[in-house]
Amino acid sequence: IARNGQIDDNVFKLILSNLRAPRETTGDLRAQMSANYVGCRRFADLTARYSPETIEEFCEELIAYTEKWTERELLALPQGSFTAEGFRDDDGYTDEPIKLCARVTIEGGFITLDVSGSTLQKRTSMNCTRVMTKCGIAFVTRCLLDQGLPVNTGFLRRIRVTGPDGLICTALRPAAVYGGWETTLKLTELCWLALHPAMPGRVPAPGKSIMMNLGFGGYDPHSKEYFCYMESIGGGNGARPTKDGPDAVQTNIHNTENAPIEELEMNYPVRIARYELIQDSAGAGTYRGGLGVRRDFLFPYSDCTVTILSDGRKFAPWGLAGGKPGSLAKYVYNPDEQAVDLPSKITMEVAKGDCISIQTPGGGGFGPAERREEAALLSDLRDEKISERGAREIYGFSPRHLQSPEGTAKKNG
Repeated sequence: IARNGQIDDNVFKLILSNLRAPRETTGDLRAQMSANYVGCRRFADLTARYSPETIEEFCEELIAYTEKWTERELLALPQGSFTAEGFRDDDGYTDEPIKLCARVTIEGGFITLDVSGSTLQKRTSMNCTRVMTKCGIAFVTRCLLDQGLPVNTGFLRRIRVTGPDGLICTALRPAAVYGGWETTLKLTELCWLALHPAMPGRVPAPGKSIMMNLGFGGYDPHSKEYFCYMESIGGGNGARPTKDGPDAVQTNIHNTENAPIEELEMNYPVRIARYELIQDSAGAGTYRGGLGVRRDFLFPYSDCTVTILSDGRKFAPWGLAGGKPGSLAKYVYNPDEQAVDLPSKITMEVAKGDCISIQTPGGGGFGPAERREEAALLSDLRDEKISERGAREIYGFSPRHLQSPEGTAKKNG
């Protein structure tokens, strides 16, 4: 695809001509090529300074050093086996929930996730491989250990995933796995839940617990081209033992960034009708969860095909230590007209002028809601993160200034 650092235009165009959305893929390919080029250049710098034998010796020593460090850190954690189980909504083909089982064992300098008892792999894409499952427990492990610990093979050698092949989280070919990160993310939350009794001061409540994959494509009447767009939308993070959960973020293993409205509307035939925090979506607690996000996609210029591959409509993020659960996810077709609730997994044709509303969950709360400080409640009321009704009904909070027209908690007060 390139010679002497220059892209071969004929080869590049041949690849792009076989893709439905060449404009988007052009940037992806160039970014990957650039990353490879930088990696090669930096490795060449090393080989110019050191012999191959020295580089190999250093790499092996770094891996061995990391493994010893990981072992020591794991031995310092509470030892034993800890269990939890939970569910994903469904596989998108039937309405049957997907059961996930997590047994986390910390013993002898190793951490093991046993997923025995989980649902068998499905015919749809909610499956994840054993490697994807290992990503979840590796993330949890990394959070619990020294922040300076490198992440390499030495670290990963101390992490194991057990359980039979062919489960929803140990899927084998030819199982589809595109939606498997929804399953992996839930397993990550279950690992935290299992460990909470052993580490109550270190484990947060779950966040939005969904990846929230949204894609749409069609013909752009302005550019006269086929367009294809993909986005993953943030939500509330879980409350922590000493702090509220952050609002409108990606949580745990989820690492995509917010897509600015301006960039989206400049490059695609779509408008964002609403983009806002969802009031009262946070799980109540001594420390509340983060707020979920509402993002409404309006298609004013052309018909298109929309795909939602997500979860969270049936099982809300739970609270911890007496905290309340966060809100459920909602997917709504034409929210200001028919307001048709959609499943969390659907592909549908959307007509010109229609709207799709994505509403992500809030994070779970931590600790009893009645212990939340009044100053924190007043701050949330001023910022309209909770409503006056929510303050009364959820927190039992109704001081005189909530009942007064001149009260500081009133809108614009």
